[in-house]
Amino acid sequence: VDLLVTRNVNTKNYHSGATGDLHYLGNAGDTAWYIFEFGAEDMYPMARRLLRKLCLLQDTRQDSRTFGLWSYVLEEPLDAMKAPDYNAATFRARVLIDICQNHADKVDGELLEMMKTAIRNAVKCTIKRNVGLDYSNIIVMSTLTLVAAAELLEDAELLALGKKRLRNFCSYTKFNGTLTEYNSPNYGRLALGDIARMLKLFRDEECRQMAMYLNEVVWTMLARHYNIHINQLAPPQMRAYQDVDGGGLAWFIWQGTGGRYGKCPGT
Repeated sequence: VDLLVTRNVNTKNYHSGATGDLHYLGNAGDTAWYIFEFGAEDMYPMARRLLRKLCLLQDTRQDSRTFGLWSYVLEEPLDAMKAPDYNAATFRARVLIDICQNHADKVDGELLEMMKTAIRNAVKCTIKRNVGLDYSNIIVMSTLTLVAAAELLEDAELLALGKKRLRNFCSYTKFNGTLTEYNSPNYGRLALGDIARMLKLFRDEECRQMAMYLNEVVWTMLARHYNIHINQLAPPQMRAYQDVDGGGLAWFIWQGTGGRYGKCPGT
């Protein structure tokens, strides 16, 4: 099958009703990226198989409402999902872009073109999705995808669209003073991860300056509310899924501050 298996027992997922031992498509791109990033050469063939499978499982039906999208798992196609997750196009594409930009030498020409086609398809889905400026983590991710894909594909029209959305989001953030999903232990981390990827991938200087602004905004938001003694964010929080963070936020801050704050697991 060339996909990794994960057990799921959650029956309350809004998008999917699949349970049991499942082949998650999202794991494919992420795993391939980690393999390439860590230089695990003995696993490169596995990474290439995962990427090829991921590209083949994208919805490429031109007349489909989910064109450019992926389902969550192999066992439950898009048409069988309770509600397809249109954000999945952006989640998958941003990883494929990173691989194309930084690890193209580790894949053959055919696979590289497959990934670029999948990225272009996903971008069309992202443009159609067109999330609002208050959907913080997805607007960060979608602008990352649009700009980085435009530079990869050398598409000036797409770059202009991505820059426009990024400018609008920065203006909206300045007006509010912070993200709409403020002080979130979950989505603050997700936003910072994608902003870091912006700074890694973007070549356009204006876009890089906007990414640097957003990076300062989100780190400042966390710094003002993070309690270094108990390794928790002080409330109120927007979109927090637990009363007490289980250690993921402390580990993230430990890495982001070079070990000065936060906590390394096991210490």
